[in-house]
Amino acid sequence: MLVETPTDLDYVKTEKTSATALSVYGGTDIQSEILLDDQEAASALCWAAGNGHLGVMRLLISVARADINAVHKGVTPLNCAAIRGSYVVARHILSLPGTNANGNPQGMSALWYAAAHNSSDVAELLLRRDDVEVNTQDAGEQQTPLAIAAARNHIQIVRLLLADSRTDVSVPDVDGRTPLHRATEAGHGEVALLLLSDDRIDPTCRDHRGRTPLHYAAAVGLEEVARCLLRNFDVDVNATDKWMSTALHNAAGGGHLSIVNLLLCADAAQVDLRDEFNRTPLWLASYYGRREVVQRLLLEDVDVNVAGPSGSTPLHHATKDGDLALTELLLERPGLDPNRTDPRGRTALWLAAEVGDVQMIIAFLRDCRVEMVNDDRGQGPVHIARIRGHTYAVRLLEARMPRAGATFLPAMASRSS
Repeated sequence: MLVETPTDLDYVKTEKTSATALSVYGGTDIQSEILLDDQEAASALCWAAGNGHLGVMRLLISVARADINAVHKGVTPLNCAAIRGSYVVARHILSLPGTNANGNPQGMSALWYAAAHNSSDVAELLLRRDDVEVNTQDAGEQQTPLAIAAARNHIQIVRLLLADSRTDVSVPDVDGRTPLHRATEAGHGEVALLLLSDDRIDPTCRDHRGRTPLHYAAAVGLEEVARCLLRNFDVDVNATDKWMSTALHNAAGGGHLSIVNLLLCADAAQVDLRDEFNRTPLWLASYYGRREVVQRLLLEDVDVNVAGPSGSTPLHHATKDGDLALTELLLERPGLDPNRTDPRGRTALWLAAEVGDVQMIIAFLRDCRVEMVNDDRGQGPVHIARIRGHTYAVRLLEARMPRAGATFLPAMASRSS
């Protein structure tokens, strides 16, 4: 039989093992010892293991004296079998005396590869052995088999590893993230809940960014995970990461209303905390256009005039987005200052005038608190609307100027004095 795919043939040719692998795979009767150097033998053996060719492997080991633990391009034959999920090949390799079931130069063990590639049969085979190192970390991100399985949503592998008492469920990776962090960050709710069902899990642990699993669950919208954490564990709902963000910041910015509701119902939840950049959950929700979340947060005692790092307020955001309903909702707040300016001196009305949003302008002009404030270049709403060619907006603004000017002129006088 010939090599089945072009990929196999290309691999054999590039690894300079074509004469050996093709003759063996093709059924040639080889009576004498095959002469291969160590690198050629390692290449051929890894190729055979990775492609599930048990007969080729046996011949290479018996005739060519190939080393079953040979390393080729960072992997061993057992690693290759684990990557491809070849149970039969892995079982044969493990039956050979002297087989190293654990690490390679990169730190990835056969179990690590089986976990990474969702080879559950091979993983189960390896876990039956007493000499298998269950918590070996790779040399890069320093993830254990459990961590990589959790990050890639390989739930059967996670079950196998959790069932093994040797598994350390809290080994941090290079960024301080545990398997629970990795599962929640990646949005794998079923894996996260499975991990939380294990008594060995610490649901309050922080990674190097100061984030807890609740931070990640809130950020990606894992409602059931967030509910489990809040109901079953003593988690701090107001825990802040290194940027002073809470889970509520993450949920609000991500638009995850159900999680926002869960967090607000928690005891001692603080709704108006500011992060390192002066952003509150309300500011983030308005900045990212999360109308439903903004509406929910406005039911709480929040600062509606908060100005974030750009100096803009939630009212600026709603106006820029053209969200009339949200703008009107904000204007209903007694504590709202509709004349707050951004760093360029622009009010929300000024922004509406710039784009000629007639309905938005009407909403502002109905509010007696709204003033005709000039920006830093001395341009007022009427001026900018005229420059932009918004004729109807100009007419509206000019028609309302006497009423709006009653509050505008004293304000200007106080500035000039």
